[in-house]
Amino acid sequence: MAQRYIGDHPKHSFLFRAYHRGGFRRLGDYRYDLNLADKWADAKVGQYVYVWGKLWSQQGNNAEYGA
Repeated sequence: MAQRYIGDHPKHSFLFRAYHRGGFRRLGDYRYDLNLADKWADAKVGQYVYVWGKLWSQQGNNAEYGA
């Protein structure tokens, strides 16, 4: 089992990702904290905020999302 995992997940060099300090924070379990009430505290009742994301996967996987 370990050999298959190693074969499917080869070594990669260091990876640097750009981020914005005011962006959405990633949690320890790889989910993102999308607390929109904090981001747009001045929004009025009845206004809408839309969030769009894109998930890339090398393999065809099913993904579950929670809102």
